[in-house]
Amino acid sequence: MSPKRWKLLGLGVTLLALLSLCVVFAAPISAAIGSVMDTVLLGQSNAQAPCPGCALGHDAPVPTPTNTVHPSPTATPILPTPTPRPAPTGWKTVLDDEFTSSGIPSHWELYENPYGSGPNNCAAPSQDSAPGDGYLYLTMAYKTSGACGAGWYTGGMMINDAYNLRQQAITIRWRIIPSAHPKIVFSHHIIPMIFPDDPNYQWYQGEDDLCETESYTDCWTFLHDGVAGDEGRQVYADHTVDLTKFHTWRFVQKAGKLTVYLDNLTTPIWTMTQGTSVLPDALRRMVLQQECPADACPPASYAGDIEQIQIDWITIQVPA
Repeated sequence: MSPKRWKLLGLGVTLLALLSLCVVFAAPISAAIGSVMDTVLLGQSNAQAPCPGCALGHDAPVPTPTNTVHPSPTATPILPTPTPRPAPTGWKTVLDDEFTSSGIPSHWELYENPYGSGPNNCAAPSQDSAPGDGYLYLTMAYKTSGACGAGWYTGGMMINDAYNLRQQAITIRWRIIPSAHPKIVFSHHIIPMIFPDDPNYQWYQGEDDLCETESYTDCWTFLHDGVAGDEGRQVYADHTVDLTKFHTWRFVQKAGKLTVYLDNLTTPIWTMTQGTSVLPDALRRMVLQQECPADACPPASYAGDIEQIQIDWITIQVPA
């Protein structure tokens, strides 16, 4: 074969070899290009890759998405929507507490030191609070120190003597927030009481406990009409109610008659009409009282648990 033909044959072999190499490398290059294009198209369409890292190769780590954190707007406290509180017919409002401002209104006198029922049954001003969320709280809690030493302290207060009235209608919306151990950490409470502040009457002649209980399912109205030698004499009625839910109570006391309303302020649930021998026209002031149960305060081992009485609003009306 001539040298020219050998050169042509050699050139042909070289060309064939180059073509083979192109074929060998073309498939992975095409696959890589296709893979990149798939990634771009998936990104445009917000579609999901079929498996994590598929578009990047199975050995590649999956990047963690970076979330843009937007600052939250400052929340405005949501206060309870005021409930219309019309006075009973023939009465005018002289007090309307809604507790929307921080601090207990100055017309309340806060209890401090032991109740008369026992030296370890102690009230403290620290247990009364109105943080400005639209509620007043009376809180039963264990304290390591105080006027009665270490023990359980409760809230209590009396309206000042500007509201020492012979006849009044009290309307109040409230509930109990039970403790985590409601059968152990619970209070005895009277929400509300009207207590005689009158030189002509003893407590047992004019104290009226309008909703008194240690239960969450009922409360009692006790009208003390005792006499010397029989101080415990009372007229009373029991009212079945879930006190862990908000309810609106109205107590209308006038001319020897007491009328009790619950939620429905037009139809009473109880009326006492036995006259001034049971309900004399003594000067009385409203009281909100929380204390330890009659048997004993809870064990100290339950320190850290609390029970609260949460009061939404209170009004007092007097005859117009």
